[in-house]
Amino acid sequence: MKCIPKGQTASELAIFGAILIFVLGLIIRMALNFNYAQNQALGAMRLAFEQSFRSGTGGNASRMFSSILYIEDRKDADVSSSGRYLTSSRMPFVTSGAGAFTNNLFMPTQHDHPENLSIMDVFINGQHFTFTTAQFKTCNFVTGFCGSLPTPIIISDSAGCGNGPSGGAINCAKAYTRIVYGDDNFCSLNPFGCSPLATGDTRNTLEDRFNLDRNTLTQCAAVGCTAGMDVEPAQTDEFTWEWYAIPMTNSEIDFNDGKNTSLDVDGDLKEESIVRMVDTNNFTYTLKEPIPETIDWFVGDEGAEGYHNLVRSGAMFHAAFKEVTVIDQQEGDIDNTYDTRDRQNGKPQPGLKPESFLYVYGKPAGPGDTGTYLRVEEGKLFTPDTRQYVRQTRKQDSIEVIERQIQLSNDTGRMCNGSNPVEACCDAGSCCYSNDNVFKTCFDRSTKILHIRSKIEDRAKKKWVTDVSTDKNPFK
Repeated sequence: MKCIPKGQTASELAIFGAILIFVLGLIIRMALNFNYAQNQALGAMRLAFEQSFRSGTGGNASRMFSSILYIEDRKDADVSSSGRYLTSSRMPFVTSGAGAFTNNLFMPTQHDHPENLSIMDVFINGQHFTFTTAQFKTCNFVTGFCGSLPTPIIISDSAGCGNGPSGGAINCAKAYTRIVYGDDNFCSLNPFGCSPLATGDTRNTLEDRFNLDRNTLTQCAAVGCTAGMDVEPAQTDEFTWEWYAIPMTNSEIDFNDGKNTSLDVDGDLKEESIVRMVDTNNFTYTLKEPIPETIDWFVGDEGAEGYHNLVRSGAMFHAAFKEVTVIDQQEGDIDNTYDTRDRQNGKPQPGLKPESFLYVYGKPAGPGDTGTYLRVEEGKLFTPDTRQYVRQTRKQDSIEVIERQIQLSNDTGRMCNGSNPVEACCDAGSCCYSNDNVFKTCFDRSTKILHIRSKIEDRAKKKWVTDVSTDKNPFK
């Protein structure tokens, strides 16, 4: 009969026991993380529907299509022994949700109702931030300014603008739209070219349609390339889109029919939605509002909403617009239209940055049972008992500061006016890391970076007791 040493048996039991516990810990960890992720996704979806419902029943369209970004840093199930003594690890869970309350699906956004502009909701460790994805902007074709910036490309002439009340041709500004293959105005596959906008209109020539960046630089060197043209004439039929000039007159822009209400009016090569216009006679045209009855030459259905072509003595005449108000998708807190051209122009990509930072500040151990400490003691626990025990006590009393950064596209003023839980605003990047602001959620106006700092209190106490007496320990 072969005898197996007690030490070998104990070693095998210890090794296989450790493996079993490790595998069991991994299973528990995966199950916990899956539960967190599932709960996060369902929570984001419920929040999206709730936000859309609250917005819809409140009578505004800001969350007609609600978009939610949900981020939480949850404690991870640490299966390593080092987790007893080190700071607890955290697992970030990032998910998004969307929902629509269709009661206000076709509700228009008028120029004097900023509360109807689209809002994106971001929840980070319990903090709720709202970001606009568009903004109103007024472009004046007389002064040449869109908002506070000059409009780069405004064409003002009489070509294609029509005749005014006196019968003579009028001058008007022109904006651009992108037309795609299959559109009635698509030119590149039409052997006869684009039909003119009106008699005498010399716009929408080949070089005008294929001046893709709409500047005076020519990016093609083939025969037939003229000033500003970026596509070789032989390749124009391979393009699926091109520019098309639209005169800014009441005959070319119609709210009732949705005609040309989305145009690039500020020259940034991206289209804006027109919601209000003022013509050279100082008459205002807005969505869902009729022309004032005081216009003596107005004829037609006076009860109809919107506006109509103006007629005097049986002959149609046109009114040119000198000012338009638009919804600009590039002027909100977050520009969701960011593209390669923006990146090449040096604009930072908006949204949640990939970096995150975790700072742990522990309270020093103090008298009694306070603070953060690890205490190891060995000795007898009971007076009559002669066995030896090792007691390990870990007390955690700390604050974890988790920093995440969101790059904004514009400083709209909403970060510092109380609309969001921002605790400090700075004009220089170092200010957000000063002693006064290092723990605060801080917005840096110079870089347009929002530093979101979540302060999570971590209090826990764990105690292990191990009998190390010789008669109980097989290794002694």
